[in-house]
Amino acid sequence: MQQADGSSPAERIYKGPGRQRAYGWSSDGRSLVLDELSLGSLTRISAFRLGDSTTTSIVSAPTNAVTRLPSLSPDSRWIAYTSNESGRMEVYVTQFSGRGGKWQISTNGGDQPLWSKSGREIFYRDAANVIAARVVTSPTFAVTSRAVLFEDVYLRANTSNWDVMPGDQQFVMLKAADEAAQLVVVTNWTAEVRRRLQGTKR
Repeated sequence: MQQADGSSPAERIYKGPGRQRAYGWSSDGRSLVLDELSLGSLTRISAFRLGDSTTTSIVSAPTNAVTRLPSLSPDSRWIAYTSNESGRMEVYVTQFSGRGGKWQISTNGGDQPLWSKSGREIFYRDAANVIAARVVTSPTFAVTSRAVLFEDVYLRANTSNWDVMPGDQQFVMLKAADEAAQLVVVTNWTAEVRRRLQGTKR
């Protein structure tokens, strides 16, 4: 952890066995959500609270199942994640407290869930498209509808490599570069700018 302006040195806040991948902070800024790699497979989603020495398990995967890529709701009451416990990757939701049941969000495979900024939708990627699942969280959790937003032709990874912009109308995604694209590096460009500006003076 480090101040955003770089005014303090980086501080290690947690080191556990295996590998941990962090996916965001709770709304109070005290708990870090992560998935943990143990014994060769991702086995659980956990939370690390500042000041503690160990993590708290939120989602424990069944034996030999992969459970990963947590995404917290804006109010930090709910957590969406991916698991292949059914035999293929699907998106689920459970309470961040680790208590209560779980709900399956995707119906035809799903991965890399993102909670909308409004808290009313969960975005995820199936084999071919980006899907928006409309949800309600009170009086109980439920999926009210699902809609295909657009064809997913963007790059994927074993970690979450996309995000939703404020307003929930745009996404940041990775796209393969055009093979004909070129990278042009200009050195001493300030001198070139001055020369061109002098040539435009009247």
